[in-house]
Amino acid sequence: SAAMGAASFFVSFVLIFIFSFYVLKWSYQASIITASSLSSTSIAIIYSIMTEKGLNKTSLGKGILGACFVNGFLTLSSLSLFFQKTDYKTLVFLFFSLFTLFIFPYLTSHLTNVYGNRTAAIRSKWVSFFLFSYGALALWAKTEPVLAAYIAGVALGEFAGNNSQWIRRMRTLTVGFFTSFYFLRVGIMCSIDVFYSSLGIIILFFIVRFIGKYAGLYPVSGLFMKVKKERFFYSMLLTTGLTFDTIAAVFGYSHSIIDKTQYSVLIAVIILAAIIPGFIANKYAPARAAHEQLKEEYQE
Repeated sequence: SAAMGAASFFVSFVLIFIFSFYVLKWSYQASIITASSLSSTSIAIIYSIMTEKGLNKTSLGKGILGACFVNGFLTLSSLSLFFQKTDYKTLVFLFFSLFTLFIFPYLTSHLTNVYGNRTAAIRSKWVSFFLFSYGALALWAKTEPVLAAYIAGVALGEFAGNNSQWIRRMRTLTVGFFTSFYFLRVGIMCSIDVFYSSLGIIILFFIVRFIGKYAGLYPVSGLFMKVKKERFFYSMLLTTGLTFDTIAAVFGYSHSIIDKTQYSVLIAVIILAAIIPGFIANKYAPARAAHEQLKEEYQE
């Protein structure tokens, strides 16, 4: 997971930075934002495809999702590394993050055991309250709130695995409600005219991104998968982009690191990265019978 996640991030990061900084002559900070944004991988698309195909229950599928986590974490870390100013607020956030990793799972399990069958949706209410509070702390510390959500998700990994009904409720709440407002905001800030006037740059960015992702992933995937079709399928999956890509782009635009034209170019590339590799990967997905065989093999 770590190897594939890191490979899919760093190779594309370097290539995209070189293209934007040296070829397009964008500023250093704008190039860093661009590289961070276009080097990420969409865990939402990958999770949807793997759930549909039944691959999320295999050990290999879980490893791919782990690679998505590593890639997303590196994206957020690059934003913090290049743009975060460290002060006492950062230390407070780090201290609370340690509290989250070690104490939050215990508190959540305790509340579930005591009030789980008495109070309606106590787990969803508690976790939502904690996430909003943690996100507010992240904003106060001038870091990315989604990093707080990521850390909380890691802390609740075991709890979530034992509470499938709660997972379905939270997925309905986040995907069906909160995500709609987020993508509405992402789209409002775009300039449609840029999609036409900068079409050549958009296509070139997509090609550079695709080459960087695939060049980093395909050789590394060979260490874990010997069948070429499977290597191609998983490499295509990890080439998709959407979630953390847009987060990095919004971060750059809201902090005046990139302008509206550059932001619109990035969003257009991200949309292409969400559609084209995902479509190709879906065509090369293993057959349903092969899933069960893979599942048995990787569980042994």
